[in-house]
Amino acid sequence: MLRRSSNSCRTALLSALFTTALTGCAGIVPADTPVSAPKDAATFATDHSLPGSPKGRWPSDGWWTGYGDRQLSGLVEEGLADASDIAAAKARLQRARAAVGVSRSTLLPSVGASGKVDQERQSYNYLIAEQVVPHGWNDAGLVFVDATWEIDFWGKNRAALAAATSEAAAAEAEAAATRLLLSSAIASG
Repeated sequence: MLRRSSNSCRTALLSALFTTALTGCAGIVPADTPVSAPKDAATFATDHSLPGSPKGRWPSDGWWTGYGDRQLSGLVEEGLADASDIAAAKARLQRARAAVGVSRSTLLPSVGASGKVDQERQSYNYLIAEQVVPHGWNDAGLVFVDATWEIDFWGKNRAALAAATSEAAAAEAEAAATRLLLSSAIASG
């Protein structure tokens, strides 16, 4: 029985060592690998799909006004104004833009100040003589000023800013896609 237990412990140990050795073989992308910037929507070849035809272009924000139908425009604008999906997309966009502001602030120094004013009644029976505090009151004031700046040696904060900026661009694209999807659904329905 003891031999079987010894073999199972040895097998478990060898399995753990083998797994650990395999993780050392995993390819890791270096941190300084350049990340390509996201392409602008105008650079995509949607208008090259049907040369000479406006049908291949990406629709503009108010594309439904091109039909000249006031009723359609009213329906689409009313639907976009009351849509919870649009409000949620706008909220995600605002949150992403706020994250960009927070990430940008880590690259800058910060300054803080605080103060304190205190007035205490002192006992003459403890440590303080009556000559030091003639009327029994001790006034004190303190002012604190501090400044901090995290120097970004290894680019952690710059990478966080780039990631937040990319997330904000993605949220903006998502908001535009939500608006386009909803407006086309209203127009086709």
